[in-house]
Amino acid sequence: MGKFFKGLAASGAWACFDEFNRIQLEVLSVVAQQVLCIIQAKHRRAEEFEFEGVVLRLVPTANNVSNRKALRPKPDVTSR
Repeated sequence: MGKFFKGLAASGAWACFDEFNRIQLEVLSVVAQQVLCIIQAKHRRAEEFEFEGVVLRLVPTANNVSNRKALRPKPDVTSR
């Protein structure tokens, strides 16, 4: 996941994640720390920041976590 987040931060891309409830707690904890690092750099309006021991350029349009359900709810298939 670290390489993925590095790419998002350096390119300014967005990512939408789903099914976070299926991730093991230990993995989710690491992902949360990685996301927090990028969010804190964005709040500081940093041009560069350290991520996993590497200094990265931060493109401010980068947004890394979104819940797909919040963007577009799934239709209720039981109501048909």
